[in-house]
Amino acid sequence: MGLTLTDAEFESLAAKYQTNDPEKFFNYKAFVASINKAFTITGIDKAPEVRVAPIVKNDTLLARRKYLSGREDGDEMQALLDEYRTAV
Repeated sequence: MGLTLTDAEFESLAAKYQTNDPEKFFNYKAFVASINKAFTITGIDKAPEVRVAPIVKNDTLLARRKYLSGREDGDEMQALLDEYRTAV
């Protein structure tokens, strides 16, 4: 995916899902559940009539601000994202 974390970001993420179990240092199940919450509703497979709210511009603001600012092609990338948003 090309996602790069700083050392501080990695340490923060690892600390959040760290366990005290010497056999399992990282709670991968909780990590995946947290990631999945960003895209859908937990248990939706058991409730097929549930509607998932669409992702809006403010949901991705922090990520866009971090990964698009300071890039040489940031303005071009933002224009492409705006075109994509309009098309969708």
